Order: sequence, then C-alpha cells, then structure tokens
Amino acid sequence: MTTAPALKRLIASSVLYMVVGLAAALVAIAANLPAEFAGLSTGKPVSQDFLYGMGTALSPPLHALVIQAVLTWLVPRPDCWGLFGWIMTFGILLPDSLPGFLLVILFSTPWSFLLGRWMKRLTLTPTEAS
Repeated sequence: MTTAPALKRLIASSVLYMVVGLAAALVAIAANLPAEFAGLSTGKPVSQDFLYGMGTALSPPLHALVIQAVLTWLVPRPDCWGLFGWIMTFGILLPDSLPGFLLVILFSTPWSFLLGRWMKRLTLTPTEAS
C-alpha cells in the first residue's frame, strides 16, 4: 500500500512534533522548568509533572505524546480508523484556534462514523447500496 504525499507530510510533521516535544521535555527537566498555567502549578517535580501531570514549561505531558503517537499510527489505514486518526492528528497539529477545535469536535467518534457511512454510500453503486 502506498501512502499519498499529503499523508506522508502529516505523518512526518507529527513525528517531528513528538521528537521535538521529547527533546524539550529533557531540556525542561534538566533546567527544572515546571509547567504553570495562569500562575498555577501542581507543585510536583518537573519529571513527575511530565510523566503524570500538566507537562513541562517547554513540552506537553507524556500521555499527550503517546495519544498523538497512536493517532499518527492510525493515519495510513484505509478504513474509518484511518480517517479518524487523520482528522485528530491534523486537529492536534493545528495551532490553538477555532478550526482545529472544530475539526476535533465535529469529527470525533460518532461524527466520523456517520461521515464514514455517508462516504461509503457515495462510493457504492445503486445495486450495492440496497
């Protein structure tokens, strides 16, 4: 199975983001830069905050990177899970803006199922659809 150039670029950018996130986590742990949001912190050491908490000042938490890795792994699949992985990975990589959140909300599991059923119906001939 060959992968389209757009999917290759999406996968490459997602992998690059995860590698940079892990490198940034190592720098933040070495420099003791805890995560703070609106002046609030968990009070945990930076390494524990990366593993279990909000992440570090320079990187997202480990569980967010693992979720992104799973979604990136789903992207090349030709079924509805591939579509779900593509949309969610694209939504994660977009900056924090309205289009990214709309993609994630509109194409979450129930909506991606309905979209997949509709797209499948479009590709069937009239005799196969009934």
